[in-house]
Amino acid sequence: MKILYAMLISLCSISGVFAETADEYFQKGMDAYRKSDFTTAFQLHQKACNGGSADSCNVLGIMYLYGQGVNKILSKLLNYYRKPATTDLVGVVIILVMCIGIVREAFNEIIPKLRNYTKRVATMDM
Repeated sequence: MKILYAMLISLCSISGVFAETADEYFQKGMDAYRKSDFTTAFQLHQKACNGGSADSCNVLGIMYLYGQGVNKILSKLLNYYRKPATTDLVGVVIILVMCIGIVREAFNEIIPKLRNYTKRVATMDM
């Protein structure tokens, strides 16, 4: 009987009956992220986010913000930050903080270009 039970558990785990939870995907995703395996981390966090992990949704947003394993797409970043915000107040705060970071990053990219442009215009003979 014990052998039959062990075989049944093995068969179920192989066939995917005992699917991984969002928390397990989150942990594996963080392990991959720490190893800089961003492609694997993205896939695992996507599964966890779809499974209800607000933390994984936030990690996906960060990955889109910095272009880690994905193209840097700000519209997708906001989609992932909106998702946990519908479930908790912490998600809303995270969205606000990240939006401030996005604006700051945009200014950091734009200001040097504006300075160069104004210098070039100022040195032009008219």
